Amino acid sequence: MRWEDESYVRVYTRDTAEWCVLSWEARSLFVLLIRVVDRAGILRVGKPGLRGVANLLRIPEPTFELALKELTADGCVRLI
Repeated sequence: MRWEDESYVRVYTRDTAEWCVLSWEARSLFVLLIRVVDRAGILRVGKPGLRGVANLLRIPEPTFELALKELTADGCVRLI
């Protein structure tokens, strides 16, 4: 792999109370989402919808749905 040609994202490392109350599934999903969204934080899901996102991230759909619900309730993720 040519690391100099790869894009990268920064991940916040501070553990805040808000972060710590999220389930490990939600925290994991958030970090995986950061890797696939564009620089504006947007991911266009297309025809497959959220089911496609779960498969893109290789997360079982039931786990994905619960974690996404938690992230949207917290405000970390918005579905528009």
